[in-house]
Amino acid sequence: MDVLNGMANGPHGQTSGSTGGMSPLTMGLLALLAYKAFKGGQQPQPSTPTSGHPDARTGGLDNWLGGLGNLIASGAAGGVLSNGLGELVRRLQESGQGHVADSWVRPGPNASLTEHDLEKAVGADTLDALARQTGTPRDRLLAELAQRLPHNVDQMTPQGRIPNEREASQWV
Repeated sequence: MDVLNGMANGPHGQTSGSTGGMSPLTMGLLALLAYKAFKGGQQPQPSTPTSGHPDARTGGLDNWLGGLGNLIASGAAGGVLSNGLGELVRRLQESGQGHVADSWVRPGPNASLTEHDLEKAVGADTLDALARQTGTPRDRLLAELAQRLPHNVDQMTPQGRIPNEREASQWV
């Protein structure tokens, strides 16, 4: 969770209130979706040590957060967030919630999304992994994401489109 909080605070300093900055859970969700998309949508296998050292890049979902910390240190987090945001929009579209995703990305009012519809779009396995890694109960995680995603996606898409890696890096 420290990695996600660090990303949420980023170069812009400490966030405050429910409207300031990017939610750490949103950051985590986008990073996890990017990880899964990078792995080709396959269910990652549990990680196995390599030469005595676990390698988050070859491991499973249990090591994605540690791998995210490595990406931040290497300066690649903007690409992770951009790819994760693209994956989130794609999943919303595929689950019949494309109009909701479009409202978040385009200028104007943001449509709401029920927790059930969010779970359907994102996937139970993704939510379970995020809950496990952040220590946040799944029902609280779903409630916060359903509340914050519309605003957070809207913040990341001021031009009405998915940001490129350079643009997304401002959120790190």
